[in-house]
Amino acid sequence: MNKKKNYSTYLLLAPFLAIAMWVCYFTIFMEGSTEVRLPISGYDPRNLLSGHYVAYRIDWDKADCSQADWKGTCPIRTFKTSGRFYVPENSARAIERAINRSDVRTEIVFSYRKGKTAIARDLLIDGESFRTFE
Repeated sequence: MNKKKNYSTYLLLAPFLAIAMWVCYFTIFMEGSTEVRLPISGYDPRNLLSGHYVAYRIDWDKADCSQADWKGTCPIRTFKTSGRFYVPENSARAIERAINRSDVRTEIVFSYRKGKTAIARDLLIDGESFRTFE
């Protein structure tokens, strides 16, 4: 009976331990990474199951390939060429209006580590974080 109780306790703790390890991994990844800004083209579609997001495609023709340790050659394979950046529901409309302007400059800020897949951290609209649109 005691072994069964201990086994149940371990099973209950396993998901919490997995989440804690995942959070630690991303924290360490973000701390040891370089911030890289890449221009994007995008729009703000709606998906009832996924929430509000900006679907984007990296514009490599306009990218500054002298960032980080790239030596003038963009590491295109390290970055996904397109993706989704999720935004809060209460600011999605303002972000959508801003992105759809013809004169807007949009960028995604990535955490980049050589040899690892880059992680999107922030969405910049004319140099300002999307968080200012709340």
